[in-house]
Amino acid sequence: MFAELSKKRKIVVLTGILLGMLLSSLDTTIVSTAMPKISAALGGVEYLSWTFTAYMLASTISIPIFGKLADIYGRKYFYISGIFLFLLGSALCGLAQTMGQLIFFRGMQGIGGGILSANSMAIVSDIFPPAERGKYQGILGGVYALASVLGPALGGFITDNLNWRWVFYVNIPVGILAIIVVWVGMPFIKQSSEKRNIDYVGAAFIIAAFTPLLLALSWGGTKYAWTSNVILILLMFSIVSLVILVIVELKAKDPIIPLSFFKNSIFTIGVLSSFLMAIAMFGTIMYIPLFVQGVIGATATGSGAITMPMMLSVVVASIISGQLISRMGKYKILAITGFTIMLIAMIMLSMMGINTTNKTVVINMIVMGTGLGIVVPIFVIAVQNAFPQSYVGTVTASLQFFRNIGGAVGVAILGSRLNSTFRAESIKLIPETIKKIIPLDKQKIFDTPQILFDPKFMEKMKGNIPPKSVEVLLKFFEELKGALASSIHDVFFIGIIVIALALILVFFLKELPLRKAQAPTK
Repeated sequence: MFAELSKKRKIVVLTGILLGMLLSSLDTTIVSTAMPKISAALGGVEYLSWTFTAYMLASTISIPIFGKLADIYGRKYFYISGIFLFLLGSALCGLAQTMGQLIFFRGMQGIGGGILSANSMAIVSDIFPPAERGKYQGILGGVYALASVLGPALGGFITDNLNWRWVFYVNIPVGILAIIVVWVGMPFIKQSSEKRNIDYVGAAFIIAAFTPLLLALSWGGTKYAWTSNVILILLMFSIVSLVILVIVELKAKDPIIPLSFFKNSIFTIGVLSSFLMAIAMFGTIMYIPLFVQGVIGATATGSGAITMPMMLSVVVASIISGQLISRMGKYKILAITGFTIMLIAMIMLSMMGINTTNKTVVINMIVMGTGLGIVVPIFVIAVQNAFPQSYVGTVTASLQFFRNIGGAVGVAILGSRLNSTFRAESIKLIPETIKKIIPLDKQKIFDTPQILFDPKFMEKMKGNIPPKSVEVLLKFFEELKGALASSIHDVFFIGIIVIALALILVFFLKELPLRKAQAPTK
């Protein structure tokens, strides 16, 4: 096993894994900054969300499938193929001439990213026993958070100073270096000597169940109404496929996601807690910038500066948490501590309003980042420690799979709640003066917070309304900021409930002594 490698060789392998993780996590944040300019250059701004949806779908669906395959056939060549596929997708994205091509190639990148995500932490578990694993899992979590800090700034710099295509080409040297390091440093070890079947039917129904679900969650409340035929059909198809998936997996000899894992309370609580953590994490990351820009009135650059302390606190807390797990050999108390800090942070966030200052937001973000960072390494270590080494890739991939689903569910639920609250508040606030100026069928522009981020709209309105109405319009926009603050308050209130549930769950987390040697393969 990898555990028999020299310490120097282990560090080389770990370096390759860190480069692979940096590659996939940095790409997401860099591309998000550049996408408005990319979509404008290629045409088809209306398909902007598809570039993210394609990557998310391909990545999420790939995780359990390639985690399982790597358990059977070994991780080295799967990891290298994941990097290669990611680089190929990056190069083709950079060469894309239409939005359709870009969407397809982003899906290719997503499959590569899913392979990397499924195997990064599993490889760490191959190299280090659970008692030593915490500090290295913390470093992996820190890499992801660091990418969230550096990505937007790097993406902005490349987009403003180079051609947007370099947003994708920049991945190539990092990826080539990662392939070389992994190829040279990592030995090939087949994880299991026993003959194990590939669950092709299970893989097919994972795709059939979760693809329409993720599409429905991505489009619901934005591209289509939640009650539209498109969303209802997608959800119905997903539910039917999910039922069939459960039946198939119960009968499969060697299932992609063994439902027997859920008999293990550590796995069940780990999956549920990670699912809930992802809802809160994505809620904070997505809606704090909205609050800072829409309510406080900071620029996009300013909001990035304000959110940076959160990600830095995630990096620091994640590394410290990993070190503490390795030294103490315990994880339950840290899980309770982390979720308690997150709950306090969510309460602090829910108390923000129209008079909140940048300083208050930064403090709240640091507290939230600290709680998140403490929790990030815990469940991977706890779950891996509870299973034989030959299944570590499958259990790790399953945990990440459900965490990704939690992120998608969180974005959908929280976004739907924000939009519905804002819509109800804004309708009440529209003054009669404005109603007379803007036709009823066009008053829907006030239904979403986006109106607050469109300076051209305000300038256009000022030029088309009587001077006496300008003051009324300005006052109305200030009231809309209050409506947005109220809507985001509702988002954080849901976050309080979610984190409280996660905190209750971890009190029931069984704590096994962390092994100082690798587990048996069976």
